[in-house]
Amino acid sequence: MATKSQKPQKVTKKHLARKQQEEKQVKTAITVTVVILAVVAILLGYVLIDRYIIEPNTTVARVGETEIKAGEFRSSTTYSRLNMLNQATQYVNYFGDTGK
Repeated sequence: MATKSQKPQKVTKKHLARKQQEEKQVKTAITVTVVILAVVAILLGYVLIDRYIIEPNTTVARVGETEIKAGEFRSSTTYSRLNMLNQATQYVNYFGDTGK
């Protein structure tokens, strides 16, 4: 089979203008996407730094020269709450449910 030779297409001003417009739109879309991703990355970094570094090291109370940090306070209150719940469960199991 013989292949037909294709004639090279003529590039007109219309084609060039359309190509330039499409290239400009692609560049704009890429730029906007990069800017949005950068803003999201900055916000995510700020939230992570605030939550795991700044917030736990914030002073919530001072007693004399001793400072109580938020992280220490949170862990001690969680531990105390767990102990109180365990103690209440033991009382209910020992004395029975008298609320009937």
